[in-house]
Amino acid sequence: MNSIKFKTKTYFSIRGDFDPEDITSILKIRPYKQWKKGEPLRKESGKLHNVSFWMVGLIEKTNCLLVDEQMVETILMLKDKIESLKLIKEKYNVTLVPTVIMLNSDGTQSKRIESAIPAAELENDIKGLK
Repeated sequence: MNSIKFKTKTYFSIRGDFDPEDITSILKIRPYKQWKKGEPLRKESGKLHNVSFWMVGLIEKTNCLLVDEQMVETILMLKDKIESLKLIKEKYNVTLVPTVIMLNSDGTQSKRIESAIPAAELENDIKGLK
């Protein structure tokens, strides 16, 4: 019997015009991935990133139907960082973006769900985590 296999990825990112090293310094968390606006997209392409990006909390699961619980795991590491996130939001006018990516069994992306959220809403959500 063949079982359907799919993967879900969740992560939290900060996007805007900033130096990613500043975000790392303020939050005292090493990002999974980062780049600075104006850096090359790919070495061969000649294109540049049009926004800075800082990402943490990447979790990848197979056949996980409880994506909301997976996202909780992703942002739990930020529970003690509310004041720092507010400072970052105010100082750099960034966008805070939780993201869910659903992948087919062959690894191709079937759906991406991301939504910028206000810092105050994120604060309320994180405070409610156990």
